[in-house]
Amino acid sequence: MIDVYHCPKCSRLLKCEGVVSIGGYELPVFSCEDCIVRKAVFGPGTEEFDLAYTFCVDAAGRCFDPVDHLFEPDEGEDEDDDFGPDVSLN
Repeated sequence: MIDVYHCPKCSRLLKCEGVVSIGGYELPVFSCEDCIVRKAVFGPGTEEFDLAYTFCVDAAGRCFDPVDHLFEPDEGEDEDDDFGPDVSLN
């Protein structure tokens, strides 16, 4: 598992803060307190809060926010859509 990773916004070197389990795979979580983002924590249309930029890294070394699409309706997988983390590489 990856122990350190650079922030994709400011390039600061970050240490792993913990892990998140997605699809049965554990992925490292990183948080950059220098990069602040505003997010609606309780879903679309709710109050937004300032938070440290937090992201995961998949086995291919690609970073992503695991909650980016949390509140979007699940419409199934698109066969032509190759975008997204490949957690099976772990």
